[in-house]
Amino acid sequence: AAQPRSAQHAYVRALELDGKDVQTWVSLGLLYLHHGDTALANEAFYRAQTLDPDYALAWVGQGLVATQNGHTTDSRVLFEHAVSLTAEVVSDFTLRFADVDANS
Repeated sequence: AAQPRSAQHAYVRALELDGKDVQTWVSLGLLYLHHGDTALANEAFYRAQTLDPDYALAWVGQGLVATQNGHTTDSRVLFEHAVSLTAEVVSDFTLRFADVDANS
C-alpha cells in the first residue's frame, strides 16, 4: 500500500466493526509483513487462524512469517498445511459438483 498508515487505519477500523472477519485479519497481517513488522503480522495471522482454523491464507501468512524469521522447517510445515486445507476445499467442491452433475 502506498499509504501504509491509511491502510492500517482502514483495516483496524474494519476490525472494530467486525472483529471476526478473517480476511481482514489476514490482509492486516500481509500489510504488516510487507512493511517488515513480523511480530504484528504474526499476531494478525494467529487471530485469523483462531477465528477460522481452516482458512488457508492465514496458514500461508504464518508460513511467510516463519520464512522471514529464517525458520525454514516451520515454514515448510505451515505451507504444507495450507495446501492440504486448499486441497480439501477443492476435493469437497469437486465431490459436490460431481454429485450435482450426476443428479442432473
